[in-house]
This record gives sequence, C-alpha cells and structure tokens, in this order.
Amino acid sequence: MLSLLLYWWDFLYLSFILAGAIAGACEALTSYPLNYAKTTLILEKGQKAKTLTTWGVIADAIRTHGLTGPYRGLSIVLLSAVPKSAVKFGCVAMLEPSLGKVPAATVAGAVSALFPIIPIDTVATKMIDDRRQGTNRFHGPFHAITVILRQEGMRGIYQGILPTMCKHMSNTAIRWPLQFYFHAYLSTFMWSVVASSVAGILSGWVSLLFTQPFDVMKTRMQGIQGLQYRNMFHCFETILQEEGALVFFRGLGPRAGRVTIENGTIFLVFPIAFQFLTWIESVLKA
Repeated sequence: MLSLLLYWWDFLYLSFILAGAIAGACEALTSYPLNYAKTTLILEKGQKAKTLTTWGVIADAIRTHGLTGPYRGLSIVLLSAVPKSAVKFGCVAMLEPSLGKVPAATVAGAVSALFPIIPIDTVATKMIDDRRQGTNRFHGPFHAITVILRQEGMRGIYQGILPTMCKHMSNTAIRWPLQFYFHAYLSTFMWSVVASSVAGILSGWVSLLFTQPFDVMKTRMQGIQGLQYRNMFHCFETILQEEGALVFFRGLGPRAGRVTIENGTIFLVFPIAFQFLTWIESVLKA
C-alpha cells in the first residue's frame, strides 16, 4: 500500500501540487484587501472614480462594514486560490521538461484560468460590485452563484473568459520564466528562499505592466453590468471611446501592491512547503 502511494505521489507530482496549494492559500489571505480595492477602482466610473484611492476604498469598507469589509468575497476566492496555485505549479513541473519554461507556463496559465479561476473570480467580482452599488443582491458566495445562474445562466458565470485567459496565459508566460532567471542570479548572494520571494516580486512587477489592460476588461465584464459587453473587443472599444486609454491602467497601484504581497508570499512559502513535503516523502521511502 505504501509503495503504491509513493508511486502515485511521484507520478502526479504531488509535492509540487500540495506545496502550490499551501502557497496559494497563504497569498490569498495576505493580499485580498488590495484585490478588493483594485476591483472597486476598476468598476467605478464617472467623477467618483477620479477621487477614489486604494486606501480610501479599504478604509471606507472597514468604516461601513467593520474589519471584514475589505474581505468581501474572500471565502470563494480561497476556493480558487488553492487549486489555482496547485494546478500552476503542478503543470509547470510536469510540462517544463518536454515543452520548456515559457510554453509550460503558458499552458499552466490557460488550464488554471478555465477552472477554477474564471467561475470563482466572476462570483467574487460580482459580490464586490454588489457591495459597491449597495444593491445587496447576494447574501454569500453560494447564494451569489445561485442568483447568477438563475438570472444569467452559465454565461454569467463565464463572462469575461477571453480577457481572463489572456491575462493568466501572458501572466504566467512572462512571470514564471523571469522568476527562474531572477532567482538564479539573486541566489548567488542571497539565501535561496529569500531570493525566490524577491524574484517573484520583481517578475510580478514586469508582468502586471503587460497584463493590466486585460485585468481591467475582465473585471468590467465580470461586474454586475458585465452583460452589456458583447465580447472583449466590444469592451475594449467601449472603454476607449467613453473613458479614454488611461482607464486600462486604473487599479495598477493596488494591483502592484497585491502582486508584491502575493508573489512575495507564494514564492517564499512554496519552496519551504516543497522542502517539507519532499522530506516527508524521503521518510516514507526510507
């Protein structure tokens, strides 16, 4: 029985998958308030959007709804953050030897975006938008799923699929190879685990500059009024005509903060968790 367990452990790259899952949970818990602020800034339009700030959004959420205010939608995001990171780390570990770093990271981004990122990210975005507008349609994540499916069908759950896919595929294709290269350089004069965290932050900063327009479009399409956009190209055209090109970089500040915490955490926790799981595997094999 033990030998069978160890066979499947190696075959399924469980050390990578489980370490990725642990790292994903840690990054979601630490970075979510900034994600809440970023989403609110992107969804807001008109004159009010020009006066909103990251810390103003978070402070208002705390003042209005208590300390849990900036964590609106966190519970369902945790349901995606854990498998998202598990899938990404697992896919890269499985595919990199045969495909190389960039193709493996691109495929990992696509697979993790289709499930579970898009459905859960849509629900979390609609919950934040619901609170922003004060409509109070949703009483929790599972109630939100029920309402969305009843009123909008599966289209409401998978709204914004193309910009989300573009965001995550380009994100991982840029971020992961850069993280490997930065880590190789930084680890020559830093403790390897710290170098991994710093490399994750630096690679995250580079990738977000290229992917922010996709993030803006997918957030708009996943909002409560998202069905007004026929597709990503219609969303792009509408935003450009009505609000201007700079809107495609709205929310960049809180997203940069989130990426700093998110990547710093995930690439710090992953190697530690991976080493621990590898030690467990070696003990079982002894």
